[in-house]
This record gives sequence, structure tokens and C-alpha cells, in this order.
Amino acid sequence: MTHTILIIGAGGHGQVVADILLAQPGRPEYTLRPIGFLDESSDRRGNHFFNLPILGSLRDLAIVPHDGVIVAVEHNLLRRQIIDRLLSQGEWVVPAIHPSALIGTGVTVGAGAVIGPGAVVNTGAGLGRGVIVNSHSTIDHHVRIGDFAHISPGAHLCAHATVGSGVFIGAGAIITPWRQIGPWSVVPAGSIVVHDLHSAPAYLPAPAW
Repeated sequence: MTHTILIIGAGGHGQVVADILLAQPGRPEYTLRPIGFLDESSDRRGNHFFNLPILGSLRDLAIVPHDGVIVAVEHNLLRRQIIDRLLSQGEWVVPAIHPSALIGTGVTVGAGAVIGPGAVVNTGAGLGRGVIVNSHSTIDHHVRIGDFAHISPGAHLCAHATVGSGVFIGAGAIITPWRQIGPWSVVPAGSIVVHDLHSAPAYLPAPAW
């Protein structure tokens, strides 16, 4: 069965998500087929990416036929607001997993999570709603990642680490085993975290969208 999917957000991350969905091998029993984008930027209206049109803004969701949605917005707080709204409206918020990603046995993936090309998520790991695991990052066994966290390209989370909701982990950062990262914290690119981070730095409010 083919399910038609709207992508919310047509920026760079939205195009990555489109590429992930288009790369899915066709399966007779379950195929996610992107049909286009919804985006708030009037500058993007009428554009096409991967031959997928921008069909309007989020306000047009009710009038564009679709089966499910995925929110391709990089800002963690804004992504949370949109996904929570969509789920409350009864929308089916789907995950997107690139076929080149390696997903271990017993991994759980929440609604709207995105796993990019070359990423590795090892056995027993759990990803919450709206999590982004970017290209060539590694999530080792039994890591827990809270809702709406963002793991940037090339970051590495070692075994049994716990990442709170809304955390942003920069490119190439390393979280050593058993570390706990408090909600809405920011781990700078290239950092090596060897101690728990309990207090969250100030996090930018969600932009208007």
C-alpha cells in the first residue's frame, strides 16, 4: 500500500527529508510517497524540489489530500510546536529513515523522527518523537534520546548515554558512555563530553513560522 506524505518545511532540511523518502525501496505492503511541501515562506511558493511542488502553507493542510506528514524543520522548539499541533489534530506523523542507515534490533523510533544517510543506531537504543539523527552520526547501544533532540552530522553518542528533550548536539561532538545531557542543552560542535550536563543553557525561542 502506498501512503502519500506531505513534507512540512521546504528548506535545506526539508529537501534532505524528501531525498530520504524518495530513496526508499518500493515495497508492495508499505511505501511512503512524498507528494510535495508545505512551507510558510512566500519566497519559496511555486518552486519545485526533486519535482515535488510547494503546495501552500501549513494553513492549507486540510485542503491538500494526503495520508501522513513529516515535519522537516530544524529548530527543535518550533519542530515540537508543529508536531504537537499535528498530533493533536489526529495527523499521522511518519518517521523517515534513509535506506543506508543501519538500525539495530530492538531500536524504537518515535513519530516524525528523521535518520539520515550512513547513520548507525545500535541495538536497544530509543529515539523520541521528532528526533533528528543526521548523516554519519552514531548512536550506540541503549542510548536514550528525548523528544525533538537534534544530533548533527558526524556526532557520536556512546553506550548508555541519555540525551534530554530538545538537546542540540553539534557536528562531530562525542558523548562518552553513561553521560546524561539535560533537556534543551546545547553541546558545541567538536566537543567531547566527559561529565553530565544538568543545567540547560539559554535556548533561543522558536522563530515565527
